[in-house]
Amino acid sequence: MSNTEIDRIESLTEEYDPELRFRPVTGAVGVFAAAWLAALSLFHYFTAALGPLEHRLHTGIHLAFVLSLIFWYSRFIGVCAGNALHRAGL
Repeated sequence: MSNTEIDRIESLTEEYDPELRFRPVTGAVGVFAAAWLAALSLFHYFTAALGPLEHRLHTGIHLAFVLSLIFWYSRFIGVCAGNALHRAGL
């Protein structure tokens, strides 16, 4: 495939698939998020292999991973957006 075909496919996908209209996670935040989610996956694999934890404990650990990732991601995006607005004089 040529680059023009790839660009055309990406533009059509972005236009007709609303699920892809999210901010990409790249750089240090992307590496951190990938490592954090890999740790969450390992937790789930270990609990699947060794036997289930108590329901409340398993749910608590899962929510702690997910909500902390959301918190840190939103804090990073907020800081970056704040810096961009500050540099723009807003």
